[in-house]
Amino acid sequence: GEREHGDLQVIEVARPVRQQEDQCRHGKDDAAGQRLASLSLALHPHAQHFWMACGPGHNGLDGMHAARRLKALGKRVTVTCLGALPHGMEDLSNLLSANPPSDWDVAVDALFGIGLNRRIEETEPAGQWMRAMHALDRPVVHMDLPSGLCPRSGQWLGPDVPLSSSRKDTLAMLGMSVGLW
Repeated sequence: GEREHGDLQVIEVARPVRQQEDQCRHGKDDAAGQRLASLSLALHPHAQHFWMACGPGHNGLDGMHAARRLKALGKRVTVTCLGALPHGMEDLSNLLSANPPSDWDVAVDALFGIGLNRRIEETEPAGQWMRAMHALDRPVVHMDLPSGLCPRSGQWLGPDVPLSSSRKDTLAMLGMSVGLW
């Protein structure tokens, strides 16, 4: 269904989420990554360079699947990854960078998701990437919710980031978290 909360429009799509997510998490399917790539392209059809900021958990894996899909569609993709590439993602090694690119069109935030339960410090790579992501007036697509936002309370656990006026969108795969409101 579709409902509105102030300026926020929420569109929920019924589907067997848990089964699809479990398949994706175990390498049997990359449905979440496909959806993330599709949403990113639908929202920003003219974008050529995607920066995929990937964390160590499930969101990071979804971001890597999306990176693979965007690359297959002929887009330029740069992947920053917290930790090593997981098994089965070695083909992305030529897209890896230790630092965010300076010339990206769309950033995809796949750093942290609904499992975030700690403060992200500005001195950590994730904190630095979050600052870089929000410093410029360029669009950002978040996986599940913006990295740094506590899904249970809505409290900001990330570093102080500049708030640009650029478009920010979120693909909420596992339902609506309290933190999104």
